[in-house]
Amino acid sequence: MRSKTRKGLVLVSVFTFAAGMTLVSNAATWNYYSGYVQKTQDLVTSQQQKETTGSATNWVEYVEDNRKLTCWVRENTSGTPRLTNKVSYTDSGYVDMDYTSGSQAIGKQTQLVVSTATTNFSETRSFGMWSPDYKR
Repeated sequence: MRSKTRKGLVLVSVFTFAAGMTLVSNAATWNYYSGYVQKTQDLVTSQQQKETTGSATNWVEYVEDNRKLTCWVRENTSGTPRLTNKVSYTDSGYVDMDYTSGSQAIGKQTQLVVSTATTNFSETRSFGMWSPDYKR
């Protein structure tokens, strides 16, 4: 009986590990971010390369006190114009951003920018994950 239990545990462990590796490999284009979005300064993520013509997605896990935030994608250079439309949100969930020209953005190093709304008068804690190429 103990032998069957051990074999069962080993099989469950192998399947769990394999499933976890699949999730990790599928998450390769996602970038985690976390921080305070200042009233006077945007939260800017580390860079990711745009590889497809698809839209970008921000998976928002948390927005402090449901304050209004806005996000968009830009090239990895301060002061460069947006590559996507701006989208506002106040809660967790998917936020999709469409590129003005997805084909022209391919190969560019991009960053997600998160800004407070003009109606916010305090910094706002937020975190989540984003991808320059994912569209649900």
